[in-house]
Amino acid sequence: MRHYTSADEPEVARIFRETLCLGRPLDFPLLGMDRYQRLCLNWFLRHGSDDVGVYEEDSRVHGYVLVCTDLASYHRWAARTALAWTTQVVFGLAFGRLRDQDARFHRLRLRDGWTTARHAPSAPMPALVHVNLDRSARNTGAAQALLRFADQRCAAAGREGWFAEINTRNHRASALAAIGLHSIHSQPSHTLSWLLNEQVNRLTVVHTVGEPIGRATSAPAVPEAVAVPEAVAVPEAVSETEAGSPSSTATEASQTRELLAHQGTDTITTS
Repeated sequence: MRHYTSADEPEVARIFRETLCLGRPLDFPLLGMDRYQRLCLNWFLRHGSDDVGVYEEDSRVHGYVLVCTDLASYHRWAARTALAWTTQVVFGLAFGRLRDQDARFHRLRLRDGWTTARHAPSAPMPALVHVNLDRSARNTGAAQALLRFADQRCAAAGREGWFAEINTRNHRASALAAIGLHSIHSQPSHTLSWLLNEQVNRLTVVHTVGEPIGRATSAPAVPEAVAVPEAVAVPEAVSETEAGSPSSTATEASQTRELLAHQGTDTITTS
């Protein structure tokens, strides 16, 4: 685990593209991918790079964590950049430059952005975090290392906690709580639901700096496969009966691994 340098940007971009569709790449070449990637990554890599970390093993980057401890700067940049991106998309749709799958992807991203702007909570914590891993780093301690790096950067900046937006399929709220992430909002991800042909929701989760990562006071230890995901179906709280059963514990651990294994970075909170 180490700090990001500009030499890591190609690897960060690789992981971003390879995991864009809930841990998988898109199954079609997206027109405007470079522009979309810049929208999602550039503030962190250009303006907030001191708070970006990478997980490296065998001289290769396998994951990254994007941490924003200056939300005012981020929101100013995002407002300008998202407006420029939206304008280009609208013109592309109006004049037929975006067609078929490209057109549907961009329409749904606009729809998701509108839904988030209207309904998602506004900055429930003073810092924003995104974690992403390639396939080779899943079911390892990489995700926990990245989340702890986020805690360290937030603590150094005097931030009491952070929030993240994650997409996931099926999981229990207690699986998130067991790794120190607490869901406070859920909404459909129309883009990912279309791409995966199944219900996907975006969750907003919060974490308090210093709260144990990978273990909750009322839940068993979770295997070392922790990372921050993104959304499907409002998580269902586990009942006391289920929580006490060995099969439920095993299922929950498996769901947690799955949750963390399929993180795609979707970093613009207005999208």
